[in-house]
Amino acid sequence: MFSAISTLPALYWIFASEQGRAAGLFPGSTLSVSWQWALVALGACWSAVCAIALMQRYAWAKTLLILQVISSSALTWFIGKSGPMTHLSTLLVAVLPLLIVLRVPIERVREWRSRTMTQQIRRIFGLCAYGFSIALMFLILMALFSGTSATANTMATTSTTAISVVVVALLIMLFGGVVWGDRSAARRAAGLSLIALAIFMVVQCVMAAAYVREYAPQAPSLLHWSETLPMLLFLAMTGFTVRRMVRER
Repeated sequence: MFSAISTLPALYWIFASEQGRAAGLFPGSTLSVSWQWALVALGACWSAVCAIALMQRYAWAKTLLILQVISSSALTWFIGKSGPMTHLSTLLVAVLPLLIVLRVPIERVREWRSRTMTQQIRRIFGLCAYGFSIALMFLILMALFSGTSATANTMATTSTTAISVVVVALLIMLFGGVVWGDRSAARRAAGLSLIALAIFMVVQCVMAAAYVREYAPQAPSLLHWSETLPMLLFLAMTGFTVRRMVRER
């Protein structure tokens, strides 16, 4: 799901920047830019379907995920002329979640009680608040890491701005958990979301570093590790702490 969501800001930047619309996504590819973006959009939709299938615990979810890894790796290898570092980072992004999912058995879980309409509405509102909070943190932290802005018409993101936005996003998540009502479920979802965000962003940062090292080795200072990694570590520790609170109850 994070992979699908991460495509949205990239699409925004392409439409906000006239130069970006003519830029290719796969270095050395003979495909047109429109076809390259069509493949990226298709991959994002596929990732979303895989994520929903896994969350719903469908038996065919693992097979769909394996097919996605094979197809995405093959496409990256054949349609582009990337170097070994880019290929390795792409495989890292694809294989890590696959290994985690393959080790976890998929079992249908029955609700121990039926939810009322009010409880369902509150749960949906809480999940939407969580999703908005996670997306907000992802946008601002990636902007901080790359030394850009979260929008096309603002200045580059600073550490102070990023910290302020992260605090606001965490408050939104807290409010969503309060509205949710079910403390145990809300804490489990919040902790898992923060841990997953930190892990996903570390992998994204590694991919970005590999890309810059291969295609722009003269500009290593474009990436801000020292400002971004402490914040990712904080989010991961917060997620583990929240998850531990659920286990201790």
